[in-house]
Amino acid sequence: MTGIGGMFGSLGGIFLSLFVQKSLFVHYRSIGEIETAYYIMFIICGAAYLLAWLTLHILAPRIERVNLQ
Repeated sequence: MTGIGGMFGSLGGIFLSLFVQKSLFVHYRSIGEIETAYYIMFIICGAAYLLAWLTLHILAPRIERVNLQ
């Protein structure tokens, strides 16, 4: 599970960086509203965390402690 999550996290970071550098920041820098680009990025990052939490709870609804004796 950790390897798959790390792989998708890395791929998401690569694609998000490409999108942000080539589209979002260039556009908002050209119109003089670079702060808006940062606001959008903070919203995306916060939403990604909540989406990952929700996905974890959907895929593994009953996480229980393992007793090793």
